[in-house]
Amino acid sequence: MNKRLALLLSASLLTMAYSASAETIAECGKSVGKEYAGDPNKWTDADGSFNPQTTIVQVGSDYDVLFRDQLGMRSVRSQQGRVFRVEGADNGRLTLLAVYPLGDIETYQLTLGKDGRGTLLWTSSKHQSFVTGTPVGGLYVAQCTR
Repeated sequence: MNKRLALLLSASLLTMAYSASAETIAECGKSVGKEYAGDPNKWTDADGSFNPQTTIVQVGSDYDVLFRDQLGMRSVRSQQGRVFRVEGADNGRLTLLAVYPLGDIETYQLTLGKDGRGTLLWTSSKHQSFVTGTPVGGLYVAQCTR
């Protein structure tokens, strides 16, 4: 099976798995921010060209964060990560923590107004980049709607 077909199939299965029972909390556009790879004194602009569109979903009492970018669709849970709700009075003001098996973490702080529009401020911290083999991290923001 070629790579493109495998990505399409996995994206379709992920979408079907969530479509019946998931509540979409927010859909967010591409993120912009700052990121580094290896040297925290050398931050570069993250202009949104490679950053994913992000969707936060709730299935029962569990949450997941879905990403759609040039690699296709995937989620924290599909990558063996766990998502914990840290704080939030409701789904319009919500903080999530994603923890992956190797100790990599991401935080997601969603703030939506009464009109259903707002921002997602998120961070990423990884022990090792798949590309450079060095620690990587970033701080990003995206515009969101309910």
